[in-house]
Amino acid sequence: MLPYSAGEAFSFQEFCSRILRDFEIARIGGAFLSLWGLALFILFCWGKLMIMTIFSKIIKGEIPSYKIAENDQFFAFLDINPMMPGHTLIVPKVEIDRFFDVPDVFLQNWLAFAKPIARAIEAVVPCDRVGITVMGLEVPHAHMHLVPINSADDVNFTRPKLKMEPAAFIAVQEKIVEALNSQV
Repeated sequence: MLPYSAGEAFSFQEFCSRILRDFEIARIGGAFLSLWGLALFILFCWGKLMIMTIFSKIIKGEIPSYKIAENDQFFAFLDINPMMPGHTLIVPKVEIDRFFDVPDVFLQNWLAFAKPIARAIEAVVPCDRVGITVMGLEVPHAHMHLVPINSADDVNFTRPKLKMEPAAFIAVQEKIVEALNSQV
């Protein structure tokens, strides 16, 4: 886990005390950083906390989503610009930009979380299988796409995306969640 994730809420005073505690005022060669350097360091770290990705805002409930599943590490929801109906995004609750920067154990848990969701999608969306893709160019927050596919072209992200009405999203969401809850 990252020491200061975007989902944590605490005062600026608590933030500063955490930095001082964790970094012992960042000693370099036995000398303390200048107050200016420390101030820049704190502002940099504070800025990292304040600039959440759109996915972190969805996880926190600040932006509505069509949630499929959630646990303590991951959040799954329907993509609002889907390639196919049932196209689901799975994101870690900790902001990590690049997929391959995610620790190995975390990757294992991610796939274990995705597997029953993929099975639920296959059960309710007409498709040959559910494909998995990792792009990571649109949002600087590691994420995977679960896309119902019948051919390789179904995961061609240069194609125009589907336009779906809210009622269609809700219908697909309810079916996937029901199929997910009915798995043994």
